[in-house]
Amino acid sequence: MTTTRKIETAGPLAAPDSIPAAEKLKLWVRSAGRCAICNSYLLEDEYRHLPIPSGEMAHNVGRSSSSRSPRGNHRLPVDQRNLADNLLLLCPDHHALIDSMLGREEFPVARLHAIKEAHEDRIRRLTEITDDDQTVVVRLIGDIRGTAPAAGAETVRLTVATDGKYPRYELGARSASDVEIDLRPIPGEGANYHWQAVEAAVREASQRLDEALARGLVKHLSVFAFGRVPALVLLGDQLDDKTPATIYQYADGAWAWPETGEPVGFVVERLAGEAGDPQVTILLSLSGSIDLARAPAELRAGSVYELRPDGVMPNRDLLRAQESLRNFTAAWRSFLSNVEADHKGAAQLHVVPAVPLSAAVEIGRARTRHVHPPLVIWDRDENTYRRTLEIAP
Repeated sequence: MTTTRKIETAGPLAAPDSIPAAEKLKLWVRSAGRCAICNSYLLEDEYRHLPIPSGEMAHNVGRSSSSRSPRGNHRLPVDQRNLADNLLLLCPDHHALIDSMLGREEFPVARLHAIKEAHEDRIRRLTEITDDDQTVVVRLIGDIRGTAPAAGAETVRLTVATDGKYPRYELGARSASDVEIDLRPIPGEGANYHWQAVEAAVREASQRLDEALARGLVKHLSVFAFGRVPALVLLGDQLDDKTPATIYQYADGAWAWPETGEPVGFVVERLAGEAGDPQVTILLSLSGSIDLARAPAELRAGSVYELRPDGVMPNRDLLRAQESLRNFTAAWRSFLSNVEADHKGAAQLHVVPAVPLSAAVEIGRARTRHVHPPLVIWDRDENTYRRTLEIAP
């Protein structure tokens, strides 16, 4: 007796070998030879380091229209399922994961499409970067109330990539790769010897940057600065203001500009004194108001000015957009020009800052050496202010 066995068909099927060569090429190029999920490099064997491609072309919508095929019961026509737009380049592990029974629930069509799109968009964006988009990273990290943020190589790389930049060399190399200043080991915070050590560390590091600038190796600077304000002002003074730079603001736990809220403008007002006074003090009331009554008598002599936000109370979240920082820098530069014109005999300019960290860098960066008077930077100490660094040519 002959037994006939019914064969269940899986429905229309896009054969795996029928992926056109042009579609394979599109997928590998768009993915840059990396897994769309874990970003692992797939153009050689990971373990034996042999030039054997290990990438697999995974279907988002399965090859078969059968419900047994991973995501196969989707409305996408079968004749479009072997096209690059429906394929993801994956490592073997992630290919197996998305097609497993559990993976089918965790990775529906919409999620896989979003992963593919984000990965390929990132590859396109990064590969559009040219030599003109390289940047030299300047990092100054100190403690503020016992804390300091992470500013490692990966954090820096991801941050500058959002602006279409990439670090010139590997971080940490003793070259023009980056300028790294770690102030955390310096003891005696607030003491005179502490500030002397800070000044020595900043100036030593800036010498390497000067050498790189002289050799034409620096096209752009990316500045990550977190520390006490006087140290950041000194850092800004050591940077070349003729070289384009992005000063990153550390806010909300990240090195990024939130870009929220309306841009803030700034005004300068004379609080005391008159043109021609040989002593000049400027209160920079951005992140908080400065109570001049608590300042040493030395700061209340001569002409006293205040630079503050226009129509907005000083607050810690004042600089939420890069345009606000640019507005501050313009107001500060204008004030320095006025000092040059109205106080030609001023031997020093006393600066009492309550400013966000990015603004502190710009205070030093905007000063023109041998034109503007030296800056004497004061820092708040309990209920008064203490002289810290004198920034001179």
